[in-house]
Amino acid sequence: MNLKRCAVMGLLLLVAGCMDDRFQSVSEKRFGDAWPLTVSHGQVACFNGEDGEIIFFVAPDGKEYSLQGNPAPVRKVLLPISPITKRDPKNSDVFMKTDVLIKEGKPLCDPSKMIF
Repeated sequence: MNLKRCAVMGLLLLVAGCMDDRFQSVSEKRFGDAWPLTVSHGQVACFNGEDGEIIFFVAPDGKEYSLQGNPAPVRKVLLPISPITKRDPKNSDVFMKTDVLIKEGKPLCDPSKMIF
């Protein structure tokens, strides 16, 4: 009985340790004027979809948004990022690009840090 508990606890700790590596905290404070979102902070992550990698943003409320437009069908449901994207201060007719967040999430697509 104790052996099973130890095995389960060990597995949970291993999984928890791996999860920390797959997400990167990002914030308006860190990116300044380049911050493209209406929420002040969150996390970027990479998901390995059936048709390739998908970099996404996790808002403070836990909602997950695609940072790469309309992703190909994947096992993960992602919202479009446009509802929380700021308008460009230089041209209010367009929204800011999320490239800084994609760049931040790209290293998380390393196979050793993939979400399956």
